Amino acid sequence: MKTIKKLITTLITVLFAAALFAGCSEKPPVTPTPSESAAPASVYDSADDFLAAVIETFGEDYPVSDTLDLIGNENISNYLGLTAAEISEYVQQAYVSTALMMTSPHQIAVIKLKDAAQAQAAAAAMASGFDPHKWICVIPELCETVISGEYVFLVAGKLSVEAAIAELTGAEPQVDVFYTKEGDTGGGISFGGDEELLPAE
Repeated sequence: MKTIKKLITTLITVLFAAALFAGCSEKPPVTPTPSESAAPASVYDSADDFLAAVIETFGEDYPVSDTLDLIGNENISNYLGLTAAEISEYVQQAYVSTALMMTSPHQIAVIKLKDAAQAQAAAAAMASGFDPHKWICVIPELCETVISGEYVFLVAGKLSVEAAIAELTGAEPQVDVFYTKEGDTGGGISFGGDEELLPAE
């Protein structure tokens, strides 16, 4: 009987020791596959979904706005800064979230490109063609283009979308701030208000 107890005790001790060593042993590192480690060029199928996700990141800080599908909209050039020929060349989808009143200088427009290789050219055309003085007696704090994969954002207002896009896509977007209120040389007359500007005649 004593021999059986010793045998069982020894067996249990060996099993516990084996379990202890197995649990503490170093496991080989898991190497992520390329699809896990590299951020996709685009995680959104449509410009509409991407814009909605960006807006959602701002929560209550986002101004009261309306979202419009710009394809077929007669004011598409006003929102994007692109000519009709450029729209035809670059734009597959286009949406804008804009303030409900023209006295609030705010918009976030996004285009989905026909070809992602056109991103730099489209962003440059948007920056050169956009008019930051289009609002009534007010101007935005900044205007920027932001490239993320096959999408180009044109933002005017107080909010930058750079951090929101980086958070949503896992990749740093390309940003070009092409206008700031401090550097405004629009020839207008300021009456000392925070955002007041009367265009020169």
